[in-house]
Amino acid sequence: MRDQNHPESSRRADPSRAKLSHMGTLRLDLAVARAAFARFASYRAATVAGVATNTFFGVLLSAAVVAVARQRGEVSGYAEQDLVTQVWVMQGLLVTIAIWGWTELGERIRSGEVAVDLQRPVDLQRWWLSHDLGRAAYHALVRGTAPFVIASLLFTLRLPTDVATVPLFVISVVLAVVVSFGLRYLTNLAAFWIGDVRGVVRLSMAVWTALSGATVSLAFFPDRAERVLRWLPFAPMMQAPSDVWLERDAGMGRLAPIGQQLMWVVVVLGVGRVVQARGVRRVVINGG
Repeated sequence: MRDQNHPESSRRADPSRAKLSHMGTLRLDLAVARAAFARFASYRAATVAGVATNTFFGVLLSAAVVAVARQRGEVSGYAEQDLVTQVWVMQGLLVTIAIWGWTELGERIRSGEVAVDLQRPVDLQRWWLSHDLGRAAYHALVRGTAPFVIASLLFTLRLPTDVATVPLFVISVVLAVVVSFGLRYLTNLAAFWIGDVRGVVRLSMAVWTALSGATVSLAFFPDRAERVLRWLPFAPMMQAPSDVWLERDAGMGRLAPIGQQLMWVVVVLGVGRVVQARGVRRVVINGG
């Protein structure tokens, strides 16, 4: 009979246990995401009001960009139809990407409830990322598509001509959500040091809204400023997915925005883990 404590037997058993543990963690991720999806799906009145608001502002912004395009012609290579389509893609992404006003984690840190979160059988950042992906999935399906469908009845919008564009766009949107989450997560982690993060969140909202293309497309910025802004972590949240939808580049160049998004995913999540580790140590020290 083989000795169960033999090192060789342990090594052979370890991969199976690790695989089962990994599968269990993935099931937990999916459960958290499903719970978040169901949570936001229950806010039906808010969803209807949100669709109406996005549609209203989309019409106003479309009228503005049409006026500019007809006066200036193309804007940085974007034709009138491109600019109008971009308005509606971004209106659909606004709540999906959620660059505005998330303070839930910051409030839990401030109140001390984060101590409960740290006892969950999953990393704090991973738990909130799973929650955010579930939230984003609901808003993408409802608040993301409804304004675009309504706009298609009012304007001539540009649709992809290549079948590969649709899966690339979905990938780009997922990466945009993760970049947005990473930045929002960092601002909320500031609560470990300053307590109330509402001021930081409001300042971040103003910067992200102005520099991501959420309100005004980066195409309207001066050429040099546009080139710089496209390399900051804000463009991957809004400008990049809309450029993928508009098929701005041909061939392998179409993967450039996605590659940039991947780069910022690694950066923001990596920095988030470092800041989280320091914040948790601070909680442990303060709590004795």
